[in-house]
Amino acid sequence: MQSYNQQTPYLGRTQPLYPHLMQAVRITSTTVNASFEGSSSPGGVVLYIGYVQQLDPNTLLPRDREPCLVVDLNGEDLSPGIYTNCRLAGSHVSLPVYEIGTMTGGGSTTDIAYVVAGNKSNGSGSVSVNIPTSKQVGDTIVGWVIGYGVGSGGTVPPGLPSGWTTLQSGTYDSGKGFYWVGYKVYATADGSSYTWTNPSDSSSILTTQGSITIVRGTLPTINSTRSTGSSTTPNAGSLAPGNPLAIVLYFAASNGGVSLTMPPGIISMADSNNADSFVGWRALAPAGSTGNIIGTWSSSTPWVAALVTLAP
Repeated sequence: MQSYNQQTPYLGRTQPLYPHLMQAVRITSTTVNASFEGSSSPGGVVLYIGYVQQLDPNTLLPRDREPCLVVDLNGEDLSPGIYTNCRLAGSHVSLPVYEIGTMTGGGSTTDIAYVVAGNKSNGSGSVSVNIPTSKQVGDTIVGWVIGYGVGSGGTVPPGLPSGWTTLQSGTYDSGKGFYWVGYKVYATADGSSYTWTNPSDSSSILTTQGSITIVRGTLPTINSTRSTGSSTTPNAGSLAPGNPLAIVLYFAASNGGVSLTMPPGIISMADSNNADSFVGWRALAPAGSTGNIIGTWSSSTPWVAALVTLAP
């Protein structure tokens, strides 16, 4: 029997077909230019160096496997991160080439990707966080602000920058500290930084710390939860994003003087030893539930931990 398709509509030898199978790929910041015969681009085609992703059988988190190349059919600048809307399209210099064809305006219509976390710590009172230069209009920015003081000082909630939506806020350690987490969609008018203020009792605040995290893609469905306690295990709880393509953000803060080991699979992205406030993330949460996301302090301490999922 011949190896090519004799069925209608092929009726004989045809060109090889690449099945439309979606694959997750982690794109790096490194690119190469490739010139192809008949290419209309004078500088050749820009290919991103990446790694095909495979889920770890124990944690169900993505891990790097074979190296690959990625081409964006729309010619957009792709930020480093994990993309799940990639299709095997061919090969070049003995490496598989995956194509992304649904990116518009710096984000995907069916996907989201972690971009970057920025961090800034102030001594007391207001806290200003610089916006990373890699931001783009339409990015979802998640902010995390904590303050720790004495007496009632820590109970003062921060004054929000314009346009932000609160997800979780409150106090911990018997009112000595406050926390806030929320989000907004970045706009050109936002400028270069965001400032959260303490309008009263700021003299009682010993330290404040803020960080922002950028996620790119279609405005996601956002869920959040938080917990407080006093122990070595800051448990942010669990969420059910209902989508295996969700981005998971983990936030934790103590009253100072301790270090944090991130929960399994969570990548540490921003921290400040002034307030012992930490930020981490992971991609591709299990579709049903994240499970309890639990870090480990170096010693027992009052804490607050928050969890945010962003699903396309």
